[in-house]
Amino acid sequence: MKEYKKIGTFKCQRAKTFDRNRNYTAWFTSEVPSQAGPWKLHGLPGLILEAESEDGEVKFLFESLTFNPKNEKVTMPKTYGKPLTLDAFVETRKKVFRDTKKSFESRPVPLGSRYEFNVNTFSKEKFPN
Repeated sequence: MKEYKKIGTFKCQRAKTFDRNRNYTAWFTSEVPSQAGPWKLHGLPGLILEAESEDGEVKFLFESLTFNPKNEKVTMPKTYGKPLTLDAFVETRKKVFRDTKKSFESRPVPLGSRYEFNVNTFSKEKFPN
């Protein structure tokens, strides 16, 4: 929406959505390039700093944000899988797509409906170097 307000030092823009029988208003800032948000509210082009349901039953308020002022290296958490090369990742992802396609093909399709899977649209060229 074309409505703005300040939350802390951030210029925020208003957004509205409807989820599970409830209307929500969210305020997000594109000054923090993260699509994060509280609970099931996320995906806006900036960090959600405030969100409230129209009925007042649910409310999220921004408390604080700490940047990494020394530009220190951020350590990623350990994972339980082993690292994959990009080629191996792409092939694994294509296999998941193929398996999903087979699963859908084994189900009846409602009359007049159709679906389409193209596993070849996923390639390593889609990833920036």
